[in-house]
Amino acid sequence: MVWKQIRDIVGQKKWRSDITEIAILSVEPEIWKETNSNGYETVFQTIEISEPVKWVIQVKEPSYIQATWKGILIPKDKGTTVIFEESIEINSFPYRILSYLFFDLEKLMFTYLKDLSNALEEPWDERKVKTTME
Repeated sequence: MVWKQIRDIVGQKKWRSDITEIAILSVEPEIWKETNSNGYETVFQTIEISEPVKWVIQVKEPSYIQATWKGILIPKDKGTTVIFEESIEINSFPYRILSYLFFDLEKLMFTYLKDLSNALEEPWDERKVKTTME
């Protein structure tokens, strides 16, 4: 159920509170553009997939960001353990400063996880979320 929810790229618009538009740009390779509620656009590409347990994507645009996101799903007796890892490097010094001031990665991840829990009709429990920020 979790895999189906996160892999429905266009369908994420229905349950993600931070996204206003998602457009598929290419099917092979899988590339799409997300527009957030502030009008900021990000283009992603799937770089690895092992259905239904692993999905790795990278940011293609904006070009000043080198970022990879990895989702790993581990089936359990009662549900699924979800591990999301993000690696971000900002190449431009001015954008690095702006992102530090205005880009709250931890808040984005919490919003995504909370929205995902709601979409799956699972109770949201912030205490179960573990983050490591460097």
